[in-house]
Amino acid sequence: MRQIPPENIWNQDAQKSFFSLLKTKAGHEQGEFILAKAEELTKYGNSANHDLLKGAESLMNMYTLKYHNPKDSTKAKELLATIYHKLGETEKANRFLK
Repeated sequence: MRQIPPENIWNQDAQKSFFSLLKTKAGHEQGEFILAKAEELTKYGNSANHDLLKGAESLMNMYTLKYHNPKDSTKAKELLATIYHKLGETEKANRFLK
């Protein structure tokens, strides 16, 4: 059964709220916060909710560049593979599954 995302999961107000909350977190908590939001967006993202997957991809790019934590490396790779798989980018997805 397909999951229907909440209407405001990643609209402009939700994004502003997310980034405001992100600023209140300590450094190590910020990475976990980003991973959790990317995971939520990925859960609801599909071909009908392409923008959610692109949002998750952007968050993962930010995580990779600024917050990467070796202990979360496997989770991050699996999440990126899932995002790219749902976007139909199998070649990219496979890079993260190696």
